[in-house]
Amino acid sequence: MAEFQSIQVAYDVLSDPERKARYDQTGETGTGPTLESQALSTLSTMMTALMDFPQTNVATLPLVDQLRRMLTADIQKQDMEKAKVMASIDRRKEAIKRLSKGPLADLLHGEINQREQMAAKMDEANAIRREAMRMLEDQTYSADAQVSTGYVVFNVPMQF
Repeated sequence: MAEFQSIQVAYDVLSDPERKARYDQTGETGTGPTLESQALSTLSTMMTALMDFPQTNVATLPLVDQLRRMLTADIQKQDMEKAKVMASIDRRKEAIKRLSKGPLADLLHGEINQREQMAAKMDEANAIRREAMRMLEDQTYSADAQVSTGYVVFNVPMQF
């Protein structure tokens, strides 16, 4: 059944010029939330966290710059985590080469599959963050001159 649904989605995308163009640009089939809507949701979550933080002074906080810093930090953190996952995949692949077929090799194959799925989700999360960064490209925010020595850097972990 799932295989038929995949074929149907592919046919629907290829037969609709607008959906095909979007797929060619973004890789999205149009069956779930768009990359743009997920990026807006990410920005909304981050903005809410900033606005609800008691020490936030919207007059002096360079809001857009702060959002950019938060996104950049999240992207870098995710990239570092993905590098660890990829290294663990490489170790397992090397171990499989040294095993005869059997239950241990099967276990390693399962772990590799799990980690590859994890890495793909990390890539998806960073694609959303990068789209959010793109959305902020032309966005400006006028903050008043800082009275204090600086502003607080918020570290709001994002969960996807």
